[in-house]
Amino acid sequence: MAELGYIDESTGEIIPVKALANLAGTNTGMGSDFSAFNQLANNNPLGSSVGSWWDGFSGGLKNTFLNSDGSWNLQNIGAGIQGLGSLAGAFGNLYMGNKALKFAKDQFNFQKDLANTNLNNSIKSYNTKLGDIANTRSVMETGSTGKYDNWYNDNKLTR
Repeated sequence: MAELGYIDESTGEIIPVKALANLAGTNTGMGSDFSAFNQLANNNPLGSSVGSWWDGFSGGLKNTFLNSDGSWNLQNIGAGIQGLGSLAGAFGNLYMGNKALKFAKDQFNFQKDLANTNLNNSIKSYNTKLGDIANTRSVMETGSTGKYDNWYNDNKLTR
């Protein structure tokens, strides 16, 4: 089983977590609190290569959620519950975001259809008025319709 570690970018060498845990108390420029590394190195939740994977997994959970005296480690349990709550919140946000996106698309399509209908009706109304003007001028000047048909066709709106 591969050992957990950190890849040094300058050399490409894998530095095991246990080696990082040994840095506690040294001047690394990052402070000296390596409790998370120590916990990871001593309580590997993946277990060792000996035994079944479940033994290693359950042992890691036992060491994570129980103190050495058998009492509950409420800080880690709280962090686990908080993590599950964050995960549930993330899924909830994704679901609600998807519903909001679908609603916005439906709303946009409705508004677009409404605007297209309004534009088509306005064009019809304009063309009707333009035709009435052309017919009225033609009748008044010649006594019959048709004289201003070319003018109407040149000035009518189309889509």
